[in-house]
This record gives sequence, structure tokens and C-alpha cells, in this order.
Amino acid sequence: MQCNEETNNTKITAECHSQIVVSCPDLSKQINGIGRPFCITRHFWIEPGGNLTIEKNCLTERKILEEYGSYKTVDLLNGANRDEAACLDFRPSLSGQQQRLCVCSSPQCNKVSLSEQMSFGIRKIAELDEIENKQKINKIQTIKTTEKIKETTEIPLEEEIIEALNCAVCVDNDLNDANADCRTVRTINCAKQLTNNEKQYCITRQTQNSKDSFIVEKGCMSKTQFSLLFPDEISEQNIGNELLLGCASTHNGFVNYCICDSQMCNRYGIAQQAENSRRRK
Repeated sequence: MQCNEETNNTKITAECHSQIVVSCPDLSKQINGIGRPFCITRHFWIEPGGNLTIEKNCLTERKILEEYGSYKTVDLLNGANRDEAACLDFRPSLSGQQQRLCVCSSPQCNKVSLSEQMSFGIRKIAELDEIENKQKINKIQTIKTTEKIKETTEIPLEEEIIEALNCAVCVDNDLNDANADCRTVRTINCAKQLTNNEKQYCITRQTQNSKDSFIVEKGCMSKTQFSLLFPDEISEQNIGNELLLGCASTHNGFVNYCICDSQMCNRYGIAQQAENSRRRK
């Protein structure tokens, strides 16, 4: 199942109002170079008062490991590989970012809400329909939003999944702490913003205006746009066809930025993104 919606309801029971069925690569098979595909459901929001983003999609094992690191996700993926719904409730980050994630590996296993997946995360997904039909308890009933499911959309290759990159987007120009992050973040689909065929990235840029004044910006980025914003970086790093992932400083340290290329990877503060980047090297 696939959806991407924003709501002011941050409860674990929050759910997409509309979902579509997408055809991922075969969920039962490993794919050379990218691992096994999974169905994912995740919530992410910033406390206090931030809107909740609900996302459902196909992600490959490689993408999940790249985004979350092996420390947090090896057990998660092992659980999902046994045809179970495996879930994590992440601790708040330094920026206030909070996240819930469920991964599963049966067709349309993420059609139920994240709360239902977390409640039954140790059960095999194959048991869910049987429980629904025999017991008909409200807690496991299929969400009403599935009534709005549209016809199947084919997504046969990972490259097509990657194209639908979503990034956090914000501009906050009234921050007085170098570790502060945007107080309000929303989601943008880069395919709607970037109309050419260039690879898409997520960017976070922090600019220091004075000793205690900072601007933080987040959004989508292509190499062409990056070269216009950071021409010196392009020449100094001898960047090829793709941008270098990770974080760096320029303009004598007054501008810091992070580049990443996985779903909502720039939702974290710039300090946490830099730390995550160091862990993966």
C-alpha cells in the first residue's frame, strides 16, 4: 500500500485517508544489490505541536539500512524476513523529531494502521485476515480508508520507487541556537518540484547570520541547483554525476549543509544528520 499524508493528529492511531495499491518487486525474493523489498508504514513528527506525516510505501532492504543504520534495523529486518510485522518506536531526537516505523513482507501487509501493526508486531501477517474474519474484533478491523483504495499501480523496479522521493521542507529564520532545527516541517514530493530527469536529493542548509542568529532551510535539490548554490563546492570536491552524500561546511563555516537521498532523510536536525553520516562510513 502507498500513501503520504499530513495531519495534526499525532496519536498512534492516525491513518491515511486514502491509499493506493502499488506493485512492488516480488516481496519473497532477494534482489541482487538491493536486498529484499518490504512494505513500510511510518509516522514522523516534531514535538511540541508539529504535524504528523504518515507514509506507506515499498522500500528495499538497502534503503532501510542506509536510512536507519544496521544498529537499529538488523533485528527489525530479521523479524520482517520471518513474515512478521516488525516495528520500532524511536526515541525523540535532539531536534524533537519522533518516529514510529513498521516493516512487513506480505502482499498489502501495511494496509492496516501502524497502531494495529505495532500491537500485533510479533504475529505473522498471514494470521491477520484469519483473526479479522473469525473474531471480528474492532481492534483489528481493516481501516475504513481502505474503502478508498484505487486500482493497482505498477512499480516494478527500485529506480521507480526512488524517483518518488519525499523530503522535509521548511524555512525558519528566527533560531538562536546552532543545534536548533525548524519548528514546523511539512513534506514535499520532489517529483512535483523538480521537472527534469536529474537525480533528486534532500538538503538541509544552516546559515549563521550573527553570533546568535541562524536560518535553517530544508527541501529538494538537484545537482544543477546545488552547483548554483555552492559553485565552489562543486569544483573543490570534483563532484561527478552524483552529489556527495553527507554534511560539510562552506563560506568559512558560516554555512553548513547536509545532502541525503532517502525518504525524508532531512527531517532530522543538521547535527543529527552529520552524526548519522559518520556512523555509516
